[in-house]
Amino acid sequence: MILLTIGAILLTLFIFFIIGFVTFMMFVDKATPQIYYTPCESVTVKAKAKGKQRRKKS
Repeated sequence: MILLTIGAILLTLFIFFIIGFVTFMMFVDKATPQIYYTPCESVTVKAKAKGKQRRKKS
């Protein structure tokens, strides 16, 4: 009986962990384009613009 109760507790914790992890990943996927991707894109665009300006000057 003790093993069954421990197993049930672990199973419920595992299920809750999976649900929490999935929701967390969904929130991260929604947040990442605003936080991480846009600065990288702006940096690459700026670098490309700087390269073009340098070429024009030279």
